[in-house]
Amino acid sequence: MEGKIQVLDEVVANKIAAGEVVERPAAVVKELLENSIDAQATKIEIEIEESGTKLIKVADNGSGMIKTDAILSLERHATSKIRQADDLFRINTLGFRGEALPSIAAISTLELTTRISQHLEGTYIKVVGGEIKEVKEIGCPVGTTISVKNLFFNTPARLKYLKSAAIEMGHIIDIVNHLSLAHPHISLRLTHNNRPVLFSTGSDNLQEVVLNIYGKQTAKEMIPIGAGSMHIQLKGLIGKPAVARGSRNHMIFFVNGRFIRSRIIGRAVEEAYRTFLPIRKYPVVVLDFQINPEEIDVNVHPTKTEIRFSNERDVYLLTYQTISQALKGMEIIPEISIERKETVQVPDTPTFPLLIPKEYPRSEFKQEPRQQIDDAFSFHAKKNPEEVTEKVQEKAVFYEAKQEVRQTPANLPGMEILGQVHKTFIIAQGKNGIFILDQHAAHERILYEKIKANRKQREVTSQSLLIPIILELTPKERVIWPELEKILLEVGFEVENFGGDSYLIRGIPIFMEGKNVLPLIREIIDDFISSTKGKDTEDWQERSIITMSCRLAIKAGDHLERKEMEELIKTLEQTNNPYTCPHGRPTIIDFSWEKLEENFKRR
Repeated sequence: MEGKIQVLDEVVANKIAAGEVVERPAAVVKELLENSIDAQATKIEIEIEESGTKLIKVADNGSGMIKTDAILSLERHATSKIRQADDLFRINTLGFRGEALPSIAAISTLELTTRISQHLEGTYIKVVGGEIKEVKEIGCPVGTTISVKNLFFNTPARLKYLKSAAIEMGHIIDIVNHLSLAHPHISLRLTHNNRPVLFSTGSDNLQEVVLNIYGKQTAKEMIPIGAGSMHIQLKGLIGKPAVARGSRNHMIFFVNGRFIRSRIIGRAVEEAYRTFLPIRKYPVVVLDFQINPEEIDVNVHPTKTEIRFSNERDVYLLTYQTISQALKGMEIIPEISIERKETVQVPDTPTFPLLIPKEYPRSEFKQEPRQQIDDAFSFHAKKNPEEVTEKVQEKAVFYEAKQEVRQTPANLPGMEILGQVHKTFIIAQGKNGIFILDQHAAHERILYEKIKANRKQREVTSQSLLIPIILELTPKERVIWPELEKILLEVGFEVENFGGDSYLIRGIPIFMEGKNVLPLIREIIDDFISSTKGKDTEDWQERSIITMSCRLAIKAGDHLERKEMEELIKTLEQTNNPYTCPHGRPTIIDFSWEKLEENFKRR
């Protein structure tokens, strides 16, 4: 009887190995950059075409290789960094497995040019689909240049599962950003389709790298920290609460120059910021740990982004205590400016009645978590409550007068408002029972349908800002900006390029009056970048509109007057789907009289 087990063909085995190492173009960039850094390069240039599927070229001025080493580097498990098993517990380099180059070469056309300083000539090698096609001597500068062309040409299934070009390029930018932050002494230049994306000077100034990635507004709000113990040294930059973001993507950690993801460190950072940030806001931090290699295990994940600490408690405490101490002594009052606004009708009056919550002086706000969320980044001048109420009512009357009444039958049953509970729910009664409405979910549904209708009908009303708002984008954000800008323009924003990665928000939709615009746009950007939905831009455009509706809607904790509650229900009734918010949560629930009587044992 013939056995079932057989040794795989070398070509097949290499493709399987490549699938483990090379998930997407960004993985190629990561492996090549790490090799350049391990080769002591001080200058690295990365050239990308078509988000890495057509070309990934990495050129460095590192130590280079002799001919025999260059050929061996294309063999699996060939490495200069490991000699024996015990070396796995003393790793000081970024790469060490010896799988990167052969795995990349197995699914692309790879060209390698390299020279060491002691030789006058270098070596050129061409590999197609894992097979060496050409080896020759060539004149070239000291260092190594690797070009990876037509990635996944012989594994079309891999190409099929790649995300959109913007998402794939975003992953590449992440890799370059992380390595430039981890190694500020190295000059890194990234271009995409011959256009500059990122440049790090190699000045060894971390604050300067943050400036190049996040812009001046964020860089000036970053504070240096430093501390250490016997086995751990920590240094880096932590951001003031004013530059917090809507995702954890900007909490960046390094251990011995290696970018890692760590729940232990992340938990320590979030706990240190816990009383400084509202819910679902995360700080911008860049933390660099230097730890004895024998105290960590980096060989626990193929991508080497997860490591194991021998003493997690020490890492947690050092992180938490260092950041907590720095925050306590930090000046964290956000910088604000007074803006005068002018209203411009473009081109027709909106059909949506604005629902403007009653405002109160800041001293009257109770320090409740939900209330703090809404006010964390905006400060209002103290006003007379009666004067504010009059102005709000005037605006409510103005917009009500402009409303176009839809001649459609009511979707909701008739109801009489009884009041507001917990500044979150509206209680009403009807013919058949009691109704409870979620004021945030209801308003979110109203805004969602209005924004979509305005976008479709091109009926937007913009409000010009006397003092424009400056928005600075990171290189990764700049890649997806054209699609986002299109949506913003369609819903009433006025946007203008201010040079490089800076933009001016010159006008906002009129229904955003009184709202803090910058955090909202940041939220939409972060939401897209965090999204793992496929290539369909309509999907994330939908998500962006939902995010916008959510952030602009009345919040739980907002006090509503009776007239505002009536207007909310009246407008909700006019929507196509008054029963759920855009996220699918219910806007209204009911209790029939029969059910109430049954629960009170009246039946």
